[in-house]
Amino acid sequence: MCNYTILLHPQASYTGLFLHQYDAVQQVIHQKRKKSLEEIRQDLCPVVGEMREIVSKDNHSLSSNSFLLDDDMSIPFSAEDIDMAIPAVDADDIELPAFLCEYPCAQFLVSHE
Repeated sequence: MCNYTILLHPQASYTGLFLHQYDAVQQVIHQKRKKSLEEIRQDLCPVVGEMREIVSKDNHSLSSNSFLLDDDMSIPFSAEDIDMAIPAVDADDIELPAFLCEYPCAQFLVSHE
């Protein structure tokens, strides 16, 4: 159990509010190292549990409109299309900023002709 040092202040209502919120936090994280992932998911994080259920239902359905980074065959372009759309850049054609050329540790970046 935690010991509190309460400072008397003209605005004691703030102190009471703080202690109430602090107690709530202590209740939530009490013995969190001893809790299993399943206990945390069910007891402490009901929203995460609901999201996990929704995602697992979406993954099992055939018409999934998932926002996750899964392979989605309904996207009208492929990774190869994206790769071909990006222009090829030769690293030798890029000039380093002047301030970077001054550092000896960055000399390996400077092209030697």
